Amino acid sequence: MKKDYIHQNAQKLVVLVLSIALIVGVAGCSKKAKEVEVDLSEYIDLTIEGRDGDGDASFVFDYETLIEDLLDHEDLGDFFDDEEDDLTDFLEDMTIELSSTYYLSNGDVLTYEVDYDDDDAEDLKLVILDLEDVTVEGLEVAKDYNP
Repeated sequence: MKKDYIHQNAQKLVVLVLSIALIVGVAGCSKKAKEVEVDLSEYIDLTIEGRDGDGDASFVFDYETLIEDLLDHEDLGDFFDDEEDDLTDFLEDMTIELSSTYYLSNGDVLTYEVDYDDDDAEDLKLVILDLEDVTVEGLEVAKDYNP
């Protein structure tokens, strides 16, 4: 009889421990929200023009469209909606520069330098992907003049 009582309590204890472990595990998984990878190249319009050896590069970063896309995100749209002011501040404070913008020649390689607050990106559940280098091409080559 005493043995049955101990056995029942042991079973209840095992069930209780497993239940707690399951609850903690599920709660932990649900609290770890997904992160969104942001490919900035989708929001940058790069223009390279001019003559070979004297080309110019400029770009426009359309952060407003990026914000709209994040607000419409399938899984985290509600989160971004709640954090819209912080998201806007983060993207407005982000700086993007090109390694060179003047006197470009066909074959030159342009590198983007992106600067932002890593902690803010993490708080906003954003992973900013590196931008790929761009090779200058299509600049008009001066023709030799031979009278």
